Order: sequence, then C-alpha cells, then structure tokens
Amino acid sequence: MRVCQQVNHPKTRWKSLNWFQRKKTKVPVYLSYSSDSNPMENLWKEFMIKLCQRGLQSFQCLK
Repeated sequence: MRVCQQVNHPKTRWKSLNWFQRKKTKVPVYLSYSSDSNPMENLWKEFMIKLCQRGLQSFQCLK
C-alpha cells in the first residue's frame, strides 16, 4: 500500500489528480486540514476499519 499526501493548492491539485487518473489509482477525498491536524489519523482509521471487516479485534491478532 502506498500513501500519498496531497496538497489542496489549486495550482498543483489538478496535476496530481491527472497523474492519479493516468495511473488508474483511486483517490480518497478528504477535506482540507488545518495546520495542527494529523493526516495520519485518517490512515489509521481506514486501517482499523479493514481490520474489523476481517474479524480482527486488535494488532495482536496479526502476529
């Protein structure tokens, strides 16, 4: 799995979206973040959702 953090600046946003489309990559839509928020929180949330969907309760189950 690869994680790319996007910048929502209008000048660069269309270039990155175009690149993702050419690579046929799904792009999750996230709202803009304030400077004090942590974008990794969303990644952990998605990871935990996938764990729960597979019936795993914690990281200990992965060992």
